[in-house]
Amino acid sequence: MDDPSALNHLVVTLLTNVDLMINSLVDSKKKEFNLDHNNKHWIAIKPPVYAFFFHLLHFFKQILEPEMKTFILKSLEKILKYMLPFKKLQKLYLKRMLQIWSDPTTPDKPRILAFLILCRMLVQFPYPFINKCLKGIYIYYINTAKFVSEKTLAVDAFMRNCIVEVYSVDFVSSYQHAFVYIRELAQQLRKAYQTHTRDRYKAIYSFQYLHSIKVWVQLVTKFPTQKELGLLCYPLIQLLHGMICLNTIPAYFPMRLHCVELLNHLANASKVFTNGSFYLLEILSSKELLDKPKPSMAKQFSLKYHIKVPPNIFATRIYQNTIFEQTIFLLTEYLAIFSSSIAFPELCVFVLSSLRKFRKKCSNPIFCKQVKLLLTKIELTVKLIQAKRAQLEFSPDQLASIPKYLCDNNTPLYLYYQDLARSRSKEQDLLSNRSSNVAETPSITDTAKSHPSRSRLGKDSNVTGNPSTVDTVKPRPSLNRARKKTLSMRLVSRVRKHNNSNEDIVQDTNDTLLDTKQ
Repeated sequence: MDDPSALNHLVVTLLTNVDLMINSLVDSKKKEFNLDHNNKHWIAIKPPVYAFFFHLLHFFKQILEPEMKTFILKSLEKILKYMLPFKKLQKLYLKRMLQIWSDPTTPDKPRILAFLILCRMLVQFPYPFINKCLKGIYIYYINTAKFVSEKTLAVDAFMRNCIVEVYSVDFVSSYQHAFVYIRELAQQLRKAYQTHTRDRYKAIYSFQYLHSIKVWVQLVTKFPTQKELGLLCYPLIQLLHGMICLNTIPAYFPMRLHCVELLNHLANASKVFTNGSFYLLEILSSKELLDKPKPSMAKQFSLKYHIKVPPNIFATRIYQNTIFEQTIFLLTEYLAIFSSSIAFPELCVFVLSSLRKFRKKCSNPIFCKQVKLLLTKIELTVKLIQAKRAQLEFSPDQLASIPKYLCDNNTPLYLYYQDLARSRSKEQDLLSNRSSNVAETPSITDTAKSHPSRSRLGKDSNVTGNPSTVDTVKPRPSLNRARKKTLSMRLVSRVRKHNNSNEDIVQDTNDTLLDTKQ
């Protein structure tokens, strides 16, 4: 067909009415379509329906316009029920939907529609299909989650949320797949401990490995009451401890903070002791955080986009401020999780002594002020828990009847943590707004194009109105071109001097040789 408008009209009409046409051929008078293998009408149109789905998939691969992709996906959602007897087509369409969903260059609407179709297929198709879907969505996510930037951060969070939604359909199958992938991560970590090679370290200390653990942590923390997923909490904690202890140099403090943050999420969801405070107190006692900072021109450093500290930022003022703020926040979060526990006074003994030592060694007044405020909140909470605990009458044989948490989350430490989290979220919103405003600021070249009169290299102006008397203004050379010209002239002069000196040397040597021959 040569006319593109006619082809477009034909495709739109076909995809809009294909559901009604198949229903009329099958004589399905019910609102809900139930596939009957004994239906003679369905047996007759089964090969054309298969051909229609197959060619629609081929046509969909050739489409590049996002609007047409969106329309095809919307129409495909209505006719998924006719794909039920075709297992080969189910596999092909699953692969195509995963490709659209995981492609970062695809616009948002086709990606969301592809995920919705994926969820419909997961619900409508029989049991073996869910295993392919769970396996495929995780593998496609891991293959795309290798790098992190400002643009990919929101996309990565969206994909993780999608995976959690898919794995929440069947918790038994989800546990089986999650256990297999967590075991593979543990095997990679064990090989890194056994071999101690650079490639093994890179495989562990990478965003791909970190994001794979984030998926399972998010799944476990979103459904903490599920027994099947609760069994994954212990291996995830062991994995995070192993990642932290694999390499303890200060350059990998960002990776340690990422792991401790995940440990806090697991502790908050399952109320399990994860011992994340020990690694945070090690950071506070490090030499790079207590010594005088190195001079640097860097103005911004975000832990979201780094696993290892760049060399130009290491041990500088911005490095110390960023690491200290995140360490104090995670330590406050960890203690706030157990602030209402009956064992909170014993939990804080080592933390209190370490924070007091840090105050004595640290010479930064801002750091000392924040640590002092945290110490006061911890001490007030310890006194509150001790007072509540003194009112209880119990003996060692009555531990089962003692409440683990003596009060609600209204302790001084927990309220301080909430205020700290609010202030950090406001600061992050301000920084994101500033970055978006900077991105929208027009450049100098755009201003010159929109206002030609302001441009120094504008068009030639005719003042007298006579075409023969046009004054052409020669553009002034830029500083880079002028400097390149002077440097080239100097280089030419030096080469000439060098050649002249070489000619003199050659002439002198020839004269001396003639003298010796004579």
